[in-house]
Amino acid sequence: MIISMPDPIIIIGGGIAGMAAAWRLIPTGLPVTLLEARPRLGGRLDSLRAAGAPTPFDNGPHLFLSSYVRTRRLLREIGLERDFDYPWPGRLPVIGPQGRAAILWEWPLPAPFNFSAGLLSFPLLSWKARNRAVLAARDLLTGPLEAEVSAAQWLEAHGEAEERGLFWEPLVRAALNAPSEAVPVRDLQVILREGFAKGLTGGRLGHARRPLGKIFGEGMRRALEEAGVQVLTGHTVGGAEITAGRITSVKLRNGRSLPCRAVVAALPPWALYDWLRTLPHPTPLVAPLHLEAWGAQSLVSLFLWAGQRPWVEPWTSLPGRRAAWVFDYTRLWGDSRAPLGLILEWPDLPQSQTAAAMRGFVAREILPELAAALPQLSRVPWRAWKLVRERRATPLRPRALWGHPLSPTTALPNLVLAGDWLDPLLPPTVEAAVRSGEAAGEKIIMQKIALDK
Repeated sequence: MIISMPDPIIIIGGGIAGMAAAWRLIPTGLPVTLLEARPRLGGRLDSLRAAGAPTPFDNGPHLFLSSYVRTRRLLREIGLERDFDYPWPGRLPVIGPQGRAAILWEWPLPAPFNFSAGLLSFPLLSWKARNRAVLAARDLLTGPLEAEVSAAQWLEAHGEAEERGLFWEPLVRAALNAPSEAVPVRDLQVILREGFAKGLTGGRLGHARRPLGKIFGEGMRRALEEAGVQVLTGHTVGGAEITAGRITSVKLRNGRSLPCRAVVAALPPWALYDWLRTLPHPTPLVAPLHLEAWGAQSLVSLFLWAGQRPWVEPWTSLPGRRAAWVFDYTRLWGDSRAPLGLILEWPDLPQSQTAAAMRGFVAREILPELAAALPQLSRVPWRAWKLVRERRATPLRPRALWGHPLSPTTALPNLVLAGDWLDPLLPPTVEAAVRSGEAAGEKIIMQKIALDK
C-alpha cells in the first residue's frame, strides 16, 4: 500500500522569525520545510570566519534583554537558554566625551523606579539633566504620543542636548539601530515600556555566552532537524506557482519546484518585495505594505584581535564617538583569543572596500579614539582586524506607515508573512521577530483546523 504524504508547509527565510515559525508548527504533525538562501541559518544572528582571524566573530555585536520573554521561552524549549546571561543588577558602563567613566545602574527596585533611580544617580549628567531625563521617561511611559512624530522631534521638545547626547541617543541607537530622526517616538516608548519598565524588575541587558552562529546556525538548526523539520540552506526562492488563488508550489532558482500546503514568508521587506514581484498580479500583495518605500539602516562593526591585551568591561557605551560601543568578547565568551568588537555609527566611513584604504582609516581614525577612551588599550599590538558592513541590518518603516499596524495575512489565503518589522507592538528586535514567527505559525495552524473540519 502506498501512503501519500501531505505537502509541506514551506517557510522562506531562516532568520529567527522563520525558525520560530518552524518550531511553532512542529506539533501539527505536518511536514515543514525551512528554506534559507545563505549557507547558514540565523539571519543577523550569525557568526563569520575570515582568513587571519584567530576566532569566529559575530556579524555584529548584539545585546539581549531579559524582558524578551517569548525569545527566552523559545530558547528554553529548544534547550539553548543557558547560552545567554543577564547579569543582575543591570549595569551599563559609559565613558563620556571628555573621558570620564561612570556606571548607569539599574537599581534593585520595582520597575519603573529601577530605571528612574539609575538615571537620578548617573554622574555623567548634571542634576538638571538627570531630572529632565526622568521627567521625559515618565512622559514616554505614561503619555499618548502622536504617530507621526519622530523620536528626535519628541526628545528635542522634552529635554536638552546634554541628556540627549549622553543618554537618549545612545539608547535609541542601541535598541533600534537607527538614528532618532528615522524612527517614530512610539518605538522608543515601546522599548522603554516593554524592554526596561515591564514587570517587577524590568529588563536587564544580557549577552550570548558563545558565538551566535554556534547558538542559532548550529544549535537551533540541530533542534529543528531532530524535531523533523527539513532545513535547506543555500536555496534561493525564485517564484511560486499559483492555482485557484492559492500557492501550490515554490520555485527555486536552481530549477526545482517544491509543492506546498502553505507558505510562511519570513523575509525582510526588501527581499519580500523582490519575491512577490515574481508572482502573477503582485499589486494586491505589495501595495498594502508599501514595500517599495521601506528603507534600511546599515550596521558597521570592527573586530580586533591581539595576542595579549587587557580586559575591559563586557560592553561599554562611548557616546559622541565614531566607535560608539565596545564589546570585549573575551569577557562575553570566556575565550582569551576572542576579539574586541566595536560598533561604528558615523556616516562618513569610506566606501572603498580595499584592504589598504580600510586599514588606513582604522589606524588613523578609530584606534586613536579607542585608545583615548580606554588608555589601557593604547599599547596593544593589534595583529588582526575585520570590518563588517551589513548594508541592510534593520528595516526602516516609511513615514506613511507610522502608527499603522501591518497585517501578516495576504490576498493569498495560504501565504502568511513574518518578520521583525511586522509585529503589531514592538519595533524591529529579536523579540519582535520571534513573536511574529510564532504568530505566523498560529495562523497556519488555524487554517489547518479550518480545512480539517
